Amino acid sequence: MKKEMKRNKAYLKKLRKQVDETDNKIIELLKKRFEISKKIGKYKKQNNLSIKNKKREKHLLEKNKNKAKRHNLKPKFVKKLFKLILKESKKIQE
Repeated sequence: MKKEMKRNKAYLKKLRKQVDETDNKIIELLKKRFEISKKIGKYKKQNNLSIKNKKREKHLLEKNKNKAKRHNLKPKFVKKLFKLILKESKKIQE
């Protein structure tokens, strides 16, 4: 029984390490996305374009909602997540 518990703990530890590695990748991707948002904001300012683009936001939310469905993720959750990302992106662009 002790051997099995050790094996289970090692397995859990391995899975948690994978979660940590995935979280790190998410952080790196957010950093990259926000760096791009900063460049977009600079471009928009130089060209007197509005920071907000409702049509683009609606398109992104819909596109990502559909991707969520194809990947068996909850569309509502993905929509909320991307609303947060878009909100932060707009702040960065200002």
